[in-house]
Amino acid sequence: MFKTARIKMTAWYVLIVMLVSLSFSWGMYLILRNEVLRFSQVQRFRIQRIIDSNTRPPDLLGSDDPLQVIRAPLQTQLEDTTLEEETLHRLQIDLVGLNLGILVMATGLCYLLAGKTLAPIETMVEEQQRFISDSSHELKTPLTAMRTASEVALRSPQLSLKEAKKVIRENIDEIAHLQELNDQLLKLDFSQRGNQEESFTVVPFHEVIQNVVKKMSPLAKQKEITLHSQLASVNVIGNATQLTEIGTILIDNAIKYSQSKIQVEVNLNPQKQMAVLQVIDHGAGIPSDQITHIFDRFYRGDPSRTKNLTAGYGLGLAIAQRLAELHHGKITVKSEVGTGSTFTFMLPVASV
Repeated sequence: MFKTARIKMTAWYVLIVMLVSLSFSWGMYLILRNEVLRFSQVQRFRIQRIIDSNTRPPDLLGSDDPLQVIRAPLQTQLEDTTLEEETLHRLQIDLVGLNLGILVMATGLCYLLAGKTLAPIETMVEEQQRFISDSSHELKTPLTAMRTASEVALRSPQLSLKEAKKVIRENIDEIAHLQELNDQLLKLDFSQRGNQEESFTVVPFHEVIQNVVKKMSPLAKQKEITLHSQLASVNVIGNATQLTEIGTILIDNAIKYSQSKIQVEVNLNPQKQMAVLQVIDHGAGIPSDQITHIFDRFYRGDPSRTKNLTAGYGLGLAIAQRLAELHHGKITVKSEVGTGSTFTFMLPVASV
């Protein structure tokens, strides 16, 4: 689809360029043609005057009357237009060659320009298609599970109240997962909307992260993980709710992918007009071939890394990265398998 659109766009670009080029060439030809004819006439007139001033008619060669010589009619005329025709013909050839060269160059350049113009649209469409496909896949699993369990229960003639409650409980769990997925999709959709800087204010970032650490402490205790924080005072321009969401996602991932009885470090420091938040875990780490994909929507790495852990949908880091971009910041990660991972969130500090 985009290849055809690129060719069509290239054709339109080339058509516009050639219309401008041909119009300009035609105008230049008319101007140069008039100049050639004018110059030729001027030169012919000058040569004619020189010839006329040095030439006498044969019947006046023996005359002693100077007035008759001066008043003698013009005997020699220059009517040869070969030079003019050759010059104009050469001009036509040069302009045709020039336009052919422009046509070739314009076709290549316009093809590249069309590709650059369509690239963001193509990327957006591909992401949208992948998003729909991944969403459908994520929705299909719980819906299939609920339908299968319900159909089996309905077909059982000896279905007891206990078994019925079990089926209902399982369906409620699946509905809760669907609700969680829906909430994350809404967050992702909200993060991809237009300019949201109107809601930005000066935010004490250290207080935001401190509240996130407190909120995540019970979850860490369930896994016997210690949250250790060192938070320097730093203010940023942003949305406190969205910054809280970023911190929650990063710390939640650190807890989720860490083994029991391991410390997770949360550090915040100002560095060169930037607020730098680092969340360091000492878990399984991320393989190098997966690091470039962890911010993709619905991407989840090796299932062995999430064994016995709360399952997710692979949307958290995608949401966090998008929210970071809205705050003119970015999230980077360094990881080593068997050692752990360090997620770094950097954003500009608030100017005093």
